[in-house]
Amino acid sequence: RILVDGRLDALRFAGARLSPLVLSAGRHRLQVVAQGYRTVHKVVRVPRGATLTLRIELRPDRRRRHRPRVV
Repeated sequence: RILVDGRLDALRFAGARLSPLVLSAGRHRLQVVAQGYRTVHKVVRVPRGATLTLRIELRPDRRRRHRPRVV
């Protein structure tokens, strides 16, 4: 999931790439959330008329290991 300024943004995935995300000029807070991975927070400034490319690497969240269930 990707949140932009606290709001969920629906994106389509094509392999490891995302479809373009169109943002207005100015400052935006991005949050990338994926189960089993650390949440990534980024603040970006988008100049008017600019195109930005961001590369965000997700790292496993070792603090939330799934323990096997004992039955």
